[in-house]
Amino acid sequence: MQIFKRSEKDGAPYYVRFYEQLPDGRSRERLVSTKTASHATAKQIASKLVSDAALRFHGVIDPDQERYQIEGGKSIEEQLLSFTPRLEMRYTGLKAKVNVAGQLNYIRGFADFAKIETIGELNAVSMTRYIVHLSDQGKGARTIGAMLGACKHFSSWLRKHGKLRSDPFETIEKPDPDSDRRLSRRMLLPTEWEWLVKATLQAGDRFEMTAQERCLVYRVAIQTGLRVGELRSLTRGSFYLNEKSPYIKAESGSTKNRQVAYQYIDSDLANDLKALISTKLPTVTVFPLPQKEAAKMLQADLLDARGLWLKEVIQNPDERAKREQSDFLKAINDSGAALDFHALRHTCGAWLAIRRTEPKVIQSVMRHSTITLTLDTYGHLLEGAQAAAINHAGDMTAVPDKLKATGTEPGLDPVLIPCGVRTDAKTRGWDAKSGGSDGESVKRHRPRKNLEFAGVSSEFGVKKEAEDMGFEPTTGFPAP
Repeated sequence: MQIFKRSEKDGAPYYVRFYEQLPDGRSRERLVSTKTASHATAKQIASKLVSDAALRFHGVIDPDQERYQIEGGKSIEEQLLSFTPRLEMRYTGLKAKVNVAGQLNYIRGFADFAKIETIGELNAVSMTRYIVHLSDQGKGARTIGAMLGACKHFSSWLRKHGKLRSDPFETIEKPDPDSDRRLSRRMLLPTEWEWLVKATLQAGDRFEMTAQERCLVYRVAIQTGLRVGELRSLTRGSFYLNEKSPYIKAESGSTKNRQVAYQYIDSDLANDLKALISTKLPTVTVFPLPQKEAAKMLQADLLDARGLWLKEVIQNPDERAKREQSDFLKAINDSGAALDFHALRHTCGAWLAIRRTEPKVIQSVMRHSTITLTLDTYGHLLEGAQAAAINHAGDMTAVPDKLKATGTEPGLDPVLIPCGVRTDAKTRGWDAKSGGSDGESVKRHRPRKNLEFAGVSSEFGVKKEAEDMGFEPTTGFPAP
């Protein structure tokens, strides 16, 4: 054992160098600061270090337990310094610093409320009390869930890195955000959209955006479903407007799922965007959306649109009174559903559902992680399509009246009749050949060459749809 100073400056601490015997027979050199400038105190600390090393070797002291005690005595702030790089790896993009700072503030807010200074004092009881406290203050389930998520991430990191023996917050469940939703959104109706465009173009500049810019950003939001932060990050290089199918590319740093998004738009919108982009510098964002007032910007345009809509019937008192009682173009309707900027993304998915788009396509456009999320959000708008599909299926599987009585029809082989196709052979183009007058079994019937999908295509209007979609009606397979 050796006690020495590494610096001759006044107040410099003494260090201890000694060799620790390991359970596998090897030994390792230890260099430990005593954190004291007193030689006598340093000597006592050195003796304890050597004594503890011998106890560890003989199994009297559990090395893991000793490590947990040392780490548990460290302050929250000291551990957050080590935790911050983990957050910086997790959050990237334009809002990375804001997200990292927000997560750290959530953890500090809990520690301040519970008066916890070291990580060894973290416990589930204090967290439960803090959740109740936030709820009493009127915080919503989403806010409480975000706070709890940050603290659970921190405690899980402490356990995985051997700083805590167990995760104190592992058993605490996040509150269901749908059970306490503070903001309900509705979609913008297609008829409302017409008035919004008219009012926006007449309003002029607003929130440092021209009328043309606001109108275009509303159109892009509805066609692509991009969020306000994603729209704000778009530059000239994000628009691919000369392609056969023009699209907009949102980089992974701005998207919610941290993946690049390719969102297609129609040719009319692409042509209108070309004129706007030509006036922008390459490094400047195309849509200078306000940081925190995008919803107010949209709602101001909605207010103007409702004013125009009411003014249209100013000469008709009865109709005007009826319109004033309507929710049409209201920023918040009588049910409390709001039309904020994020509602334009909701409008994108809702309009796709109204147009009977396949749920998997809606999921792809909206970039939902699961089809369940898509159906939970827009499934009620697909009910009409589901009912129509079942009605078609019912027509195809219906049992003909002639078969209901006996189960067969004389003169025809039931095996050859497609399910749901009428069994009148002559009207369906079949050559019925009698097998004789003595009741012998009927020979197999061969369809004529002009048979249309066994009669189903002409009956249900499938043939025309098949041709429009590039299918060959005679085979039902895609054309090459």
